[in-house]
Amino acid sequence: MNSHSHIQKQKTPQQCPNNKVYKIVAVLAIQNKYTRYVGEGMFKAFNSTNCFKTKLAYTNNDPYVEFETVHKFITQKYDGIMIQPVSPESAQYCGLLAKYSSVLFGNLVWIPNFNGKPYFNFVATVDAVKIGNILGGYLIDYVNSGKVIVIQGIIGERFSSVVNQAFLAKINNTGLTVAVNSQGFYDQNITIPVIAQALSGNPDTKAIVTFSGEMGNGVAIYLKQNGIKNIVHISVDCNVELAEYIRENIYVRATAYYSGAQTSLLIGEQLKAKLLSGKANYQNTIQVSLVTKSNLDDILQQDPFEYNAFVNRIPY
Repeated sequence: MNSHSHIQKQKTPQQCPNNKVYKIVAVLAIQNKYTRYVGEGMFKAFNSTNCFKTKLAYTNNDPYVEFETVHKFITQKYDGIMIQPVSPESAQYCGLLAKYSSVLFGNLVWIPNFNGKPYFNFVATVDAVKIGNILGGYLIDYVNSGKVIVIQGIIGERFSSVVNQAFLAKINNTGLTVAVNSQGFYDQNITIPVIAQALSGNPDTKAIVTFSGEMGNGVAIYLKQNGIKNIVHISVDCNVELAEYIRENIYVRATAYYSGAQTSLLIGEQLKAKLLSGKANYQNTIQVSLVTKSNLDDILQQDPFEYNAFVNRIPY
């Protein structure tokens, strides 16, 4: 099986350490707005020097394709790999392969549940428990009681599972009850019929929670098309469309925000530092914040979800 990939070629530098052009690849699980922003973050990280040739590759959320893809780039003598893993287990296998091949390896979505240092040189830590607590806390404050529809990314996936567990724990023993707990596969178009079916069976729903901005867009589209304005909807992360919905403050009220572009920017900077100077940070914490209409623009100015200067380098 072959992964889909896109390469960004850069001019051979005049002066680089060891007179070498280093090869870097980001191996991403899926293609959507979030991973487009991740790609932009990587390109920004290496834009300040011509000592790197950067590439994107995609695995269609398949752990076997993921392992084959990482193996391929290792055999092609890549110097650094950053991965948005299909699962913690698949990331471990890839990390061990990279380690024993002396290839630097970074995890773009690290949710700590074991010691990652045997597998990764650098991790971007995303506090999924905090995300779940933000989602639950917001509904406790602004809804208080009633039915909730939850749309996870992928049921059983590590990120979705940790967010879901934290959310359920937060609303436990409150007036909020989960009527539907489904999945939208991080896809706007898949999410629309999911929310349509969920609301058809639960027309008295008071709140909706979506575990990604892409799925948040799908819910917002459905609510707007059907004139449903009395349901409180909170999402996770952000994109251009979701930001506009939050500014409108009708079909999306808030998001538990973190930036995918920051994950690749930080890991890219650590890869660059390690290769050029021999020093880098293992732990790189990604900021997670509650974002509403009132603080949206300030947060995005400090912590953007995209870098438009690099959008033309993304193949979709």
